[in-house]
Amino acid sequence: MTHTRSLRSLPGALIIVVVALAVALAIRAEEVSPSPGTGTEPAAEKPPTNGGEKEEQNDQPARITEAADWVARVEHHKDGWTETITRRDFHKRLLERHGATYRAHVTDPRMLLPKIVEMLPLNFLDAELEAVIDGRLLRRAHERDPDKVPRKEIDEKIKEERKKTREGYKGQFTLEDILARQGVTFDEYKRQVEMNLWLTKKLEKKATPKALTDYSLKNRAYFAGVRRYISQIYIEAVPERQKPIEKSDANGRPLAAKEIEKRKKARLDEQWKKATERLNAAVAHVRKEGMNGWANAVATYSDDAATKESQGVLGYVAPRYDRFHQAILDAAFRPKSPLPNGGALSEPAAKTERGYHLIWVWLESDPGNAKIDDPQLKKAITDAFLLEERGELLKRLRDECAITKNLWEGDE
Repeated sequence: MTHTRSLRSLPGALIIVVVALAVALAIRAEEVSPSPGTGTEPAAEKPPTNGGEKEEQNDQPARITEAADWVARVEHHKDGWTETITRRDFHKRLLERHGATYRAHVTDPRMLLPKIVEMLPLNFLDAELEAVIDGRLLRRAHERDPDKVPRKEIDEKIKEERKKTREGYKGQFTLEDILARQGVTFDEYKRQVEMNLWLTKKLEKKATPKALTDYSLKNRAYFAGVRRYISQIYIEAVPERQKPIEKSDANGRPLAAKEIEKRKKARLDEQWKKATERLNAAVAHVRKEGMNGWANAVATYSDDAATKESQGVLGYVAPRYDRFHQAILDAAFRPKSPLPNGGALSEPAAKTERGYHLIWVWLESDPGNAKIDDPQLKKAITDAFLLEERGELLKRLRDECAITKNLWEGDE
């Protein structure tokens, strides 16, 4: 459970800086970032050659190469185009983004990709695939948009990145060295820079003074620094790793795709049914015992080992753009202010991709006297607005398409 780790509450100003940084990174999620500190920097003293990376990408283990050769397809309803994300495309992204982190865990370079797949939870792999899909959709939108980025701006951005790379690595590595390490050609990098500049301009056109003012007022509780202290009972429905559905019958004959899907759905329905029954039991327990019975309810029903020993405490959360799933944040702010003495149970429980989160809200922080026109806060508002606009754009692009995903064989 990556979204159930409790963190200590941060001072308001620091939270704003963290949020702004997170938003900036999210907006540039598809950009190849050669600057130091991104998790892709070389571990060796000398720039590595490309040969080792090619060996890692081409010599895949049987578990992966025997699966289908694609992991996602995107088909546009109206224009008729189809984007196929191959397994090799996805391998390349995993190696680019996580190779440096896990390279120290293997002695044979050919085992780097299997190690990444083994170490990353399925929801992380799915998030990486979603990011690749988003990148393809944005690229298509960029190609058909008549507004183009001037060549001069692209060159200036690349010049800026060259300077950052030179200064960050103190002259040891060039931009080309870092791109080679990531397995990215200069032309690919240049196209990505162009698309990111286009996207930034497109989103910034919507960030008018009125739009930002309306947005800040709509989300004033968040930007003014309101936080709520919460605990949870997590009831798992779908495990991150589980045994794959059998693809043949008792006699060894392959099952039809529809039959396999039917079995998957039947198992999923049964898992959610059992989780719902446990949730109802937990709710009944908390309703009866109230605040005094919360600790016992967590010990009895919660499946989150990370918080079970601390009465399910998640700590202080903000209404939006926090470290937790938005469904959890919505549940945290569902009970009306002022909270009753001792807190309140939030109903209904939050439902995420893999289970339920029953939330108890203990207390609410004082929003203080934060001013929306503060320069630092204004930047945080703008960044958050741009991130939301990016999400809206991607939602519109996704609604225009049929998206089919086919992750690793054996993963559900």
